Amino acid sequence: MTVSSRRSDTADLVRGAAVAVLAVVQIIVSALGGSGAVGESVGVVA
Repeated sequence: MTVSSRRSDTADLVRGAAVAVLAVVQIIVSALGGSGAVGESVGVVA
């Protein structure tokens, strides 16, 4: 159970870090492009 527990904890940490990084990227894109939509380039928005 310890091994699977460690894997679960690691997965949770990785997932949390990924969510945090994506949130920061979305904020940066929103600030630069004027849109909160992820995946749209600044040229498309402008």
